[in-house]
Amino acid sequence: MRSQKMTSYSSNLVKKTKDLKLKDDQFINILLLGETGVGKSTFINSLANYLTYSDFKKAEKETLVILIPSKCEVKDKHDEYHIINIGSEEDQNECLDTGMSATQDVKSYVFPISNGNIKVRLIDTPGIGDVRGVAQDNINCENILDYIGQLHELHAICYLFKPTNPRITVYFDYCMTQILSRLDKSASKNIIFIFTNTRGTDYSPGDTFPSLQKVIDGIKAKPPHVDIPLSRKNVFCFDNEAFRYLAAIQKGVAFDGPTKQRNHESWKRSVQQCLR
Repeated sequence: MRSQKMTSYSSNLVKKTKDLKLKDDQFINILLLGETGVGKSTFINSLANYLTYSDFKKAEKETLVILIPSKCEVKDKHDEYHIINIGSEEDQNECLDTGMSATQDVKSYVFPISNGNIKVRLIDTPGIGDVRGVAQDNINCENILDYIGQLHELHAICYLFKPTNPRITVYFDYCMTQILSRLDKSASKNIIFIFTNTRGTDYSPGDTFPSLQKVIDGIKAKPPHVDIPLSRKNVFCFDNEAFRYLAAIQKGVAFDGPTKQRNHESWKRSVQQCLR
């Protein structure tokens, strides 16, 4: 049986997409974009678990939902560090080597909502600003455009940021220009900004927000003059450290009480963002 919060989330998501006129067994297609290292893969895993276990204590006792392999480093209660490998290392779409862009190609992960009648398709993409250079960025962008070109509809474009990036690089401008050049200008209304690692900025967009606003203003000022909204309605702040904490717990890593409490708060805050 679904929890009340899970039902609330599903109802809220369906309500927000009511203008899409979705029928049973249709997909809500959500594209995830962001620079290399922003944490898209961790966000996908975390989101799946926020929707599955709205209660942190229950999540501690149950098996985590792992949709995409990743790895993280955690420090235990004795101040010793552990490398935690999450999920199957056999997935060739993920490169877990340090210094390499993690997601190697475009890939989808699907979640059922509304009693399974509607499915959410999260589309994971290679990070913009690939360590292999601009040529690889161009290839990645073309692959993204080819992929979304096969979809009947693209309902949301999510761009992920860290809150401590006061100097937005050219990658966001490049990415938005490339993506929106292939879509109707109205697609800009479906852009959502997700901030990760926000506990350190009190779950806010931090120094990144004013810089992001400046870049968006610049995009609007030049042809084709795309107006990208930026307000509380399309800004969401998460901290997915609690997912990493739970993954470490399942590997036998022990933490102290304050660390558990901090992660409990991060989980609660992130679930609340899902329910908005």
